[in-house]
Amino acid sequence: MFVGLVSAQTEKGGWLVGANLAGINYGFDSKVFSLGLNPQAGYFIADNVALGASLHLGVDAPKDGDAVTSWGIGPFVRGYFGGTEKGKFFGQADVAFGGVESATSFGLGATAGYAYFITKNVALETGLGYTYLKPESVDGLSDIGLNVGFQIYLGGKK
Repeated sequence: MFVGLVSAQTEKGGWLVGANLAGINYGFDSKVFSLGLNPQAGYFIADNVALGASLHLGVDAPKDGDAVTSWGIGPFVRGYFGGTEKGKFFGQADVAFGGVESATSFGLGATAGYAYFITKNVALETGLGYTYLKPESVDGLSDIGLNVGFQIYLGGKK
């Protein structure tokens, strides 16, 4: 009985739509503190596996400088595993193209987290992620971040 209830939210043919509302990152190399909003949408290509796209809008505050805005867009893949009727663990990998002010960049990221279902179709999420960013004119930068957000799960096979 629990298996059917847990997989109902993440089954093939369904959609997920949501956002990380309080993404807080700290850059090890650049000593940059970031705060961002990351809306995303995905489609379940198989049970517990979603492909989608995400957008990043943020403010980056270097230790010794003025705050700047950042943006990014790119695809992601997310897999769900384990869990109970009230929650599931997930892993997500993403690729992004974006920029800080007028400089463009390429990034790779990975996040591990937990989705806690407050209703059948709405989950609060928290995750810990690592990002590598390669701006066009400087060496690569890496950071670790804590994300808190929500996802809404729609559709799926009946």
